[in-house]
Amino acid sequence: ILTGYYALDQPRDSMIAAQIWSLAVNHRNGYAQYALLNDELREQKRLAYEAVAWETGVSSPWIESFDIFGKKGSYTVDFLLNSSTGSFGSFSVKIHVETINGICRVTGIETVKGDSSAYLV
Repeated sequence: ILTGYYALDQPRDSMIAAQIWSLAVNHRNGYAQYALLNDELREQKRLAYEAVAWETGVSSPWIESFDIFGKKGSYTVDFLLNSSTGSFGSFSVKIHVETINGICRVTGIETVKGDSSAYLV
């Protein structure tokens, strides 16, 4: 789905933007995460993405799955972690999505539960 995303228009629905961003985190794709950020967050995070060569996350524990909850513009994403020895806990992130010039952009990201530092820049 991420490969197809690059050929499509930017998302015009906030839930779709949240889903694509979450999938990009799941797939460790910093480029796709960055593409969904608003200009302010891009400016703040560009060097961090470059420092990890646009590949976020770690190989273990990995993100096994995620669920998205919320309503237009404000979503909580629960990421479930797994390792070779089994379940490894979870972390939750709240993301804010706004429509800017007809395109939905992530305007805020904050960890609300657990440690997301290995997975987000």
